[in-house]
Amino acid sequence: MTPPVGYNQIVQMFGNPTQPGFEAKYVVPITLPYPLIFEDAVGFRHVLLKIRCHKFLAGEIQACFQEIKDNNLQGLCGYFGGCYNVRPVRGVKTKLSTHAWAIALDLNPATNPLGSIGDMDHQIIEIWEAHGFEWGGRWKRKDPQHFQFARGY
Repeated sequence: MTPPVGYNQIVQMFGNPTQPGFEAKYVVPITLPYPLIFEDAVGFRHVLLKIRCHKFLAGEIQACFQEIKDNNLQGLCGYFGGCYNVRPVRGVKTKLSTHAWAIALDLNPATNPLGSIGDMDHQIIEIWEAHGFEWGGRWKRKDPQHFQFARGY
């Protein structure tokens, strides 16, 4: 699958997250090949065996995590910051985040905050990019925890 370019192609490929019924129609749970840790807003850690993403990307996302496991890289990619979240881009209230479509994931958020260089390992970046995801660490406003299946947005 080729990643969409820009808002119109994202909506054409993945639907409109502001429309009623979007979540029920497009967002599905997937089983992870290894557990991820999610730290909530009050600091409690949760072990995740499933996450929710867009149904058209479920296979690609599972394949990325399986490749990480197969290469014994789980220690480099063990923390989850989220996928599906209908919200605007941080700091840009008029533009939906790609998380609104459930086509973006945040990984290792504590050590890869928005605006930093972060410490995302190149092997993890290469796996996600090989599956069509764009890494936010290459952007002008760096977001090294962020991987999205879209370009030009």
